[in-house]
Amino acid sequence: MLKLAKSEKFLRFFLSLTVTTATLTNLAGTVNANNVQTKDWYKLKQETQVEESKNVVLSKDERLNFQLHGCTRNNKSSTVVCSLLVTNVFNRDEDLRVGAFKNPTIDPIPRVFDFSGNEYSAKFVKLGERESDNAVITRIIQRVPIKLLINFEVPPDVGQLTILEVNYRFIGNSKAEFRNVDIAEIATNTKPSTSGNQKK
Repeated sequence: MLKLAKSEKFLRFFLSLTVTTATLTNLAGTVNANNVQTKDWYKLKQETQVEESKNVVLSKDERLNFQLHGCTRNNKSSTVVCSLLVTNVFNRDEDLRVGAFKNPTIDPIPRVFDFSGNEYSAKFVKLGERESDNAVITRIIQRVPIKLLINFEVPPDVGQLTILEVNYRFIGNSKAEFRNVDIAEIATNTKPSTSGNQKK
């Protein structure tokens, strides 16, 4: 009887040890999986931050913040439109002035370059509700973003810009730069005309 009792006691101990080992193994697997997920999340976050940092720059005088939404053209058109948000991070409201090709000697003009070294100056600018092929000026409020559109005439076979240089006047002359900017193609769908009488 004594030997049987000892055998049962040993069996219970062995079973409890097996269950504990299995539990620890499962727990270790869960912790490892969570660590992998955490590393993947941090990696994705870092990649997103790097991508966002490419599209947001502070001006050379550190008074304006520029966020590039992209440069696009329609159906292989030569007109490229670069869309940006400009935020005044200076300590007061001030006038922002951006020039275009008809006023090259007075106002700073945005420009772009392709990978062949060709330069293209802005043909048209729109700042908020004001637009011109000469120059636009508007007072921008501190910490309130305003939309800036800049048009360039770039050959249809150019698909990427080495640099987008946004020259402007804000208290003094300054600029913001974006490098290796892709030109996105936007397809325009045209529906066939249904006007006119059809012959039976």
